[in-house]
Amino acid sequence: LNEENILPKMQSGFRKNHSTCTALVNLFSDLIDTRDKGKYSSLVMLDYSQAFDSINHEMLLGKMHYYGFGENFLKWVKSYLGDRSQITKLGSETSDPLVKRRGVPQGSCLGPVLFNLYTSDLPKCVQSCKIHLYADDCQLHLAYERGSFSKAFDLINSDLANISNWSVDNGLQLNVSKCTVLHLAPQNLVQALSDVGVSVKLDGESLTVCQQVKTLGVVLDGDLTFSDHVTHVIQRALGRLRGLYRFRSLLPESARLQLMQSLILSVFYYCYPAYGNSISKEDTLRIQRMQNTAIRFVFNLRKYDHVSSYRVTAKMFPMAMVCMVFTSCMVHKVLSLGEPEYLSERLTYREEVSQRSTRQDRQLHLPKVRLEFGKRSFSYFGPKLFNDLPGQLKDSLTPATFKRKIQCLFIP
Repeated sequence: LNEENILPKMQSGFRKNHSTCTALVNLFSDLIDTRDKGKYSSLVMLDYSQAFDSINHEMLLGKMHYYGFGENFLKWVKSYLGDRSQITKLGSETSDPLVKRRGVPQGSCLGPVLFNLYTSDLPKCVQSCKIHLYADDCQLHLAYERGSFSKAFDLINSDLANISNWSVDNGLQLNVSKCTVLHLAPQNLVQALSDVGVSVKLDGESLTVCQQVKTLGVVLDGDLTFSDHVTHVIQRALGRLRGLYRFRSLLPESARLQLMQSLILSVFYYCYPAYGNSISKEDTLRIQRMQNTAIRFVFNLRKYDHVSSYRVTAKMFPMAMVCMVFTSCMVHKVLSLGEPEYLSERLTYREEVSQRSTRQDRQLHLPKVRLEFGKRSFSYFGPKLFNDLPGQLKDSLTPATFKRKIQCLFIP
């Protein structure tokens, strides 16, 4: 699939070297870049009903034939998908088998791959917007100049109509009531247009306008502050920590340390490079306080005891540094592997100034930004972090080697 470039570039679901984090880094960077250029943007979140269970087998095989899969393989896939049945068992009673004539097996290795193949032509019907995909999660966004709301909404609505037609043709159903739109623009202007009937519509229905949306597990607000997301993850972490405190006396220190990493700090680590570079100093401090509280749990410290020495003992970074390390590792991995393509395109080396320059001397290009806000983008923040690293570290041959060396650099 990769060698033949069958899957769309913006599909991040179930692909090697792609993840929810890379997908969100790219999406959020697009939105930040748009804001830095003085433009507005609108983000549409599409919701499909039972997408994996709705795939038409014959249509899937037809698409695979079009992409060049051999006849023997197609026969195997047809056999794999066909004549599947399911039953329901309640106590001693068992229902009659029900043959499934649509859908791909969920929980299997092949199911997500077949789904990606089935939807690989979806981006072709989008003419004006940018599309981001993670399996059946689909986001559209359009950047537009100030004062061109009406034209922008027409372009978005046109693309939504194309997606709706594609969905009908391919047997997939959009859940219009759950599709939402987030306008990264002055809300009073959006409301004024809505009052005169100008809005983002799908199948004739105006989509619900939200002040914040949750995409791939991260809460996004119209000002791109991610403060609501920080509040959300802190509440989750606190809830888990309160539960662990009841068993603190029963757990050895090593077990408490493992539980802290896997249950408490992991909620902040999820997609940290996507939002951690954009949060305010106040929110960074809130996250750090949460880490401090977790460290006190591990080492049985009192509420106001200092934790710096214990953080070193546990071989942990301060949370702001965690974000920088994660982002640096992502940059190195993208440079090493060239994937995902959409992030690789954001990273380019500066032209070498002399023939004696070596790779260690090379620096990544920093794009020009209008405002400090623009420095939050992965296109700027990633190269800036990477350029400040020692040359020998940047030239590590593998992502695993780089990760190990950067940890040794910052942790004694």
